[in-house]
Formats: sequence, structure tokens, C-alpha cells
Amino acid sequence: MNGEHHRSLHDDYVMVNADIGSVGGEDGEDYLDGISRYVEQESGHFRRVSLEIHDHPELQYKEHQAHKILTHYMSEQESWTVIPSAYGIDTAFVAVYDSGEKGPTVSFNAEYGMPLRSRCP
Repeated sequence: MNGEHHRSLHDDYVMVNADIGSVGGEDGEDYLDGISRYVEQESGHFRRVSLEIHDHPELQYKEHQAHKILTHYMSEQESWTVIPSAYGIDTAFVAVYDSGEKGPTVSFNAEYGMPLRSRCP
């Protein structure tokens, strides 16, 4: 594969297209492995947040409870800066962690609202 590391959306829901020589920490660790270990370690917290949001369904652009839950959770995490109601949208937010070290930038972009759908009688 010409030295490229490929994963598709169907493989663990991660899309990566990077030169394997440029991916890894100083100790040779693959950044994706480190991210995967962190997510696994924190999965209990993520599950609680997810279930709390699930238990309070909201329509698109009205996800005020989900916004409150997520921004509260993120602002309690060490070294994270949270901007609630970002971009002029009440329910949007930005959460940024800067380690101050060189390395890749990891971005997670998501929507948490369900589109309105017509119900058949």
C-alpha cells in the first residue's frame, strides 16, 4: 500500500489516511493505538453521558439538555477549554485540549440531533 496506513469507515468507524512514518509518538507508539486505549479507559464515563442524553430525547436545534450535559462534562475534564453556544447556535459547542506538545491534531465533529421525520398514521 505504498507505506500508507488505511482504515475505512467500516473498520471501527475510523477514517485514516496517513504515512505510517509520520504517525507515532517519540516512543514509536501509533497515535491511533493511544487514542483507542484512552477511549476504552474512559468508556464508562462516555456511556453514562450517552445514556443521560438518550434518556432525554430532543429535536434538532433544541438539544438544550444534551448541550448542558456535554459542556458540563467537558468543562470538568482537566486542561479542556469549552465554548458553549458556539457560532451563534445555542446548542453548538467547541471543546479544545492543547497538550502543548508537538503531534497530530485530532478532531471529532458530530451532530447530536435527530432530523424531524414524518410519521405514517
